[in-house]
Amino acid sequence: MLKLIAAASVCIAVLVSSVNQREAPSARSAAADDPIVSVRRDGGMGGPIVTLHFALWADGTMLCPSTIADPDSSLMVAKAPPGAVEQLLTRLEAAQFFDRESMMLWPPDGSHTVILAASGEKRNTHAWTEHLNVGQKSTPEWDRFLQMWLDTRAAILRVRPEPVGLIENKLDENGRFRGYHPKHPERTPWLKHGWKPETSDGSGR
Repeated sequence: MLKLIAAASVCIAVLVSSVNQREAPSARSAAADDPIVSVRRDGGMGGPIVTLHFALWADGTMLCPSTIADPDSSLMVAKAPPGAVEQLLTRLEAAQFFDRESMMLWPPDGSHTVILAASGEKRNTHAWTEHLNVGQKSTPEWDRFLQMWLDTRAAILRVRPEPVGLIENKLDENGRFRGYHPKHPERTPWLKHGWKPETSDGSGR
């Protein structure tokens, strides 16, 4: 489903693309080495194609910024503390991340953040241009989305990494880490599915 909504003081068209959650592939049908939670930045026109900010696998392996306060700092490999994976998924459930249709909110060709998560048979993706919230008109639907997004972001930030080493020292012979290609993130298989659902005409955005 595609909608056009007005985005506040900047008067910019925002594309809203929704996909029925029941039609998304389940976590069990995904590739075995896919992360269960991922956060990426899509640069839009003129920006980096993809910048990975966070990835967490079911075994607790993480990719995250080497400087937590700077999401664009070099990625490091880390381990999540015991129990952190289940705690994060529980918090995402509480945030109702899986309870609504996927929503993709960003202006045409604008940069945006994308969050994907999978828990058991549930899998969902949401995207938003976070810095365009100024002046956004409050509606029940928008307020629910914003609260879900903020709660999801907060839940991810609560996962405290135990550093293992910089990613460049952990790459395999193909220059990848668990499928992630640092020099060409757009070539990472698990960044290609779930992030941009197909539109109603099947073309995708």
